[in-house]
Amino acid sequence: MIELKNVSKFYYNNGIITTGFYNINLRLNLGEFVVITGESGSGKSTLLNIISGVDNYEEGEMYISGKETSHYEEKEFEEYRKKYIANIFQNFNLVNSYVSRCQ
Repeated sequence: MIELKNVSKFYYNNGIITTGFYNINLRLNLGEFVVITGESGSGKSTLLNIISGVDNYEEGEMYISGKETSHYEEKEFEEYRKKYIANIFQNFNLVNSYVSRCQ
C-alpha cells in the first residue's frame, strides 16, 4: 500500500518557486487499478515520479506499507522500485549509448 499525506512538490529556478502539486492526499491499495488523468502540466508525471521514488517531495509524508519514506536514501528507493513498482516512460528514458546503437 502507498499513502500520501499532505504531500507537496515545488520547483525552484532562478529565485522563482513553481508548484508541481500541493497538499495531495492519496491512498493506493495493493492490486488496485488507478488512472491518473488531467490537463497537460497539471502534475500527473510529477505525482508518478514521487510515488515511484524517482523524484523527492518537499512537504508531507509518503508511506510505503505503513513506513515513512521522507528519510529514504536513493538505495532504499532503488530496492522499492526493484521489488514493488515500475514505470513505463513516454520517452523510454533509454541510456544514450543504447539509443545510438538502435538507430
